[in-house]
Amino acid sequence: MALSAAASTLFLSTAAMALVMGLWPIVLGVVCLPLAIGAVLMLMERRHGAPGPWRAAGLVLIVLGTALAHPSVLFSVAVVAGLRVLVGGVDQMRSGRRLRGGLEIGAAVTAALLFVVLSRVLLSGMHLTKPSADGLASVIGQIVLDSPRIPAVPALVWPMAAIWVLAGIGAVAAFRHREVLGQTAALAAIASVALGIATQIDHPLAVALVNPWYGARERIAPLMMCMLVLLMARGSSR
Repeated sequence: MALSAAASTLFLSTAAMALVMGLWPIVLGVVCLPLAIGAVLMLMERRHGAPGPWRAAGLVLIVLGTALAHPSVLFSVAVVAGLRVLVGGVDQMRSGRRLRGGLEIGAAVTAALLFVVLSRVLLSGMHLTKPSADGLASVIGQIVLDSPRIPAVPALVWPMAAIWVLAGIGAVAAFRHREVLGQTAALAAIASVALGIATQIDHPLAVALVNPWYGARERIAPLMMCMLVLLMARGSSR
């Protein structure tokens, strides 16, 4: 865990949003993002029973506080929550509880479709960030390396490569041992990269997907950061 905490300083999008772009509200929300993700996952966890009323109220307050810091961060939390329901549904079906698993998978897919439709209808004016002029391959590299659109900030290739290797080990371990939270983190990391790529695509579906983040990959990157650090902690513990 100490290694993961130290590695978190290698991610540059959050620092760039604060020190260069002056986007302090979203940075405050990003600081709260790990706590909000943890709170939502704890509210959804049922292996040891539902949390007590006071504990549940405290967890809800953490999520509400994060939303007040910046509402777009709440959509990053929703991505993790939706994938947790999806992975949980698949796990239920593998365990023989097909009805419950099917309902959870259906709920996750329905929520994703509603998100796209409502984003297209209600948030159409939020796509305010112009796509990068770089080619798609270059942009994918910048997303994976969490390199913000600031020429003076170089991409940290080898440190980030080490993080991805450890995160990959953690993801393999999570899928091998059917760990619901680890699989959720792996899928959320992939989803964050896909959303970052969608900011470059001028298509109604892609625009609807990234509207809540103003079409800016720097606002999506903290989700990848949280998931990679979590997976890296899992990978480094093997």
